[in-house]
Amino acid sequence: MLLFYLSLIETPEEKDKFEQLYHQYRKLMFYAAKQILNDDFLAEDAVHNAFIRIINHLDKIDENNCHKTKSFMVIVVENVSKDLYNKRKKEQGIPFEDVENEIIYKSDVADDVIQQISIDDVINKIESLPNIYKEVLLLKFNHELSDKEIAKVLEISQATARKRVERARQKINLLCKGGCE
Repeated sequence: MLLFYLSLIETPEEKDKFEQLYHQYRKLMFYAAKQILNDDFLAEDAVHNAFIRIINHLDKIDENNCHKTKSFMVIVVENVSKDLYNKRKKEQGIPFEDVENEIIYKSDVADDVIQQISIDDVINKIESLPNIYKEVLLLKFNHELSDKEIAKVLEISQATARKRVERARQKINLLCKGGCE
C-alpha cells in the first residue's frame, strides 16, 4: 500500500517524510479508527482515506515525531472514521450510542484565547468541550491552519469551520469566566 501512496507524491523529500509518517503512525491511526468503527476492515479503509487526505497537507507537517503531528494524524483519521461510520449508519441503521470514543487530546492554545489564566485551566476547559470544538481548536491554534485549510481537512465548508472556531472560543470564554482561576 505504501507504494501506492508514494506514487501520489512528487518530490523525494515529501516521499521520505510521508514514508516516515506512515511507518510511525499507521498503527495508532488504525487503533483510533477501530475505536470509532469497531470493525477491522472499515478501520483499514479509514486509515487509507486518511493517508490520502494527509498527502494533500504534507506541507503543514514540520516535524514527524512530535505531539503536534501525532494529534493532526489522529484528528484526520477520526474524522474519516466518523464519516464512514455515519455513512454506514445511514445504510444499516446502527445507533450512534454503540460507539465508544474516549480519546482525549491536550494542546496549547493561542494567547488570545487564554486571557490571563493558566495553560492547565485552559487545557482542562478544552477537554470538556465536544469533539468538534476540540478538533478545530487543535487545528487552528496548535497546527496553525487557516479556516480554509481546516475546512479541507475536516471536509466541511469554510463557513462551518469559521463558525466552529468562533463557537469554540465563545465556549472557552464562558467556561473560563465561570471557573478558571
